[in-house]
Amino acid sequence: MLLWAPLCEALAELEDATRDLRAPDPVQAPGVQGTPSIGDDALMVLRQMLLDQNLEALSFFAVQRDALAARLGPALVQRLTDLLDGLDFAEAAGLIPQTSVV
Repeated sequence: MLLWAPLCEALAELEDATRDLRAPDPVQAPGVQGTPSIGDDALMVLRQMLLDQNLEALSFFAVQRDALAARLGPALVQRLTDLLDGLDFAEAAGLIPQTSVV
């Protein structure tokens, strides 16, 4: 019991001294910060390629992934990735808005 109080004090001191080291770094969504978003025309090109079942949509999507994430958000881009991995072009096309997203 006699050591408990000094031990608690030492732990509190250690916690104060290392607070900045233990603070988690803010994690930013990949591809969103600092990446220009995809334009309306390019978004419609991707959508049309998906509707046409054009396999070139896969490489277009891979190149434009960060710009898509900046525009549509990382969660939707992940959903699109999952659909395209399964070659479900029609459902992926349905997730792409037909008009401008602001």
